[in-house]
Amino acid sequence: TLTPPLSAICLLRTSMTLADVPDGATVFIDANIFVYHFTGVSPECKAFLERAERTTIRGTTGAHILLEVLHRLMMIEAVTKGLIPPSQPAKKIKQNWQVIQQLKDYDVRMSHFLKRTHV
Repeated sequence: TLTPPLSAICLLRTSMTLADVPDGATVFIDANIFVYHFTGVSPECKAFLERAERTTIRGTTGAHILLEVLHRLMMIEAVTKGLIPPSQPAKKIKQNWQVIQQLKDYDVRMSHFLKRTHV
């Protein structure tokens, strides 16, 4: 049987969840999926990336997306650890760049993920 391309499936639906992505599909994964996964705020994003890890779906992304994810996770870690206030975190880190030396969790989590997945 022929399977329509994912773009055709999307056009037929008014809305689509991550769980609706069919097995075997190739999908581009944007930054929010990663950020929501790493921060634990979305079980759907976690399950979606687990599917990519198992190669049930083929996830692709760009280097610029991974850099954005690293940057956002770094900001979140700095705020969570109380190293900077939550308003304008990028500006605060730029003003106090030594904070970066105290951050490592964001890098360890992303490195671990990239080593075990095929994204």
